[in-house]
Amino acid sequence: MNESKPGDSQNLACVFCRKHDDCPNKYGEKKTKEKWNLTVHYYCLLMSSGIWQRGKEEEGVYGFLIEDIRKEVNRASKLKCCVCKKNGASIGCVAPRCKRSYHFPCGLQRECIFQFTGNFASFCWDHRPVQIITSNNYRESLPCTICLEFIEPIPSYNILRSPCCKNAWFHRDCLQVQAINAGVFFFRCTICNNSDIFQKEMLRMGIHIPENKWEIKRCQCCGSSGTHLACSSLRSWEQNWECLECRGIIYNSGEFQKAKKHVLPNSNNVGITDCLLEESSPKLPRQSPGSQSKDLLSSERESLL
Repeated sequence: MNESKPGDSQNLACVFCRKHDDCPNKYGEKKTKEKWNLTVHYYCLLMSSGIWQRGKEEEGVYGFLIEDIRKEVNRASKLKCCVCKKNGASIGCVAPRCKRSYHFPCGLQRECIFQFTGNFASFCWDHRPVQIITSNNYRESLPCTICLEFIEPIPSYNILRSPCCKNAWFHRDCLQVQAINAGVFFFRCTICNNSDIFQKEMLRMGIHIPENKWEIKRCQCCGSSGTHLACSSLRSWEQNWECLECRGIIYNSGEFQKAKKHVLPNSNNVGITDCLLEESSPKLPRQSPGSQSKDLLSSERESLL
């Protein structure tokens, strides 16, 4: 399956939003499959309401099968975007009885919220989640703790407050850029360094937090060796990995059965482990990888002593 070379897809439009823009921070990676004459923005594909990942990661586009993409494009062609009034609106608000549909870029324009976790829900401007502050004692502007530009400390679509540090305020755009650069392992509150509570709230408010491909994964057996996720083709930092020395011991025992690779388990509770991996789509029921037997390694080491 051939993909376009860098720069080849500049003039090709996404089959969902019909935009030519190639802006990964806003729309996700723009990918072209020449074999099927198909170009998509990753986020346009991921957030579409009527499609699910049914293939393996290397099949189709991020595991979304080509025939499924075609069907979703056909379904969306009958829906009019409530923002631009053009057909092809593949994303719908998940609020009960709300019938609004829109393109991904149009949703961003109208300040819709897209949650890159769980069921990948989308909310229109009337039904999007908001931050509730019971009391606001700030009478003067406060600096965004990332860019240090002064802002009004009032929660809105573009202004967010830290859930763990009440005096920490951010521009949405500053948070999103930081999340993209830091990844799930390093993205945390700039004041107290909390990650769990902070990331859960930012995911709820539509901040996309990709997994960091250059995270160091330690050997699950000895813990003394490590590898980058990207270097060992690991899909998640929770996937099991053994260094060459430990793997040799396990393989030589003759009782080792290689575990299949799986992606992260699905969960209704938002946490570090269910954030989005940039190169894969979690719109698929998932299973956690089976753990290796530590007793096997221990017994083998004892036999060598």
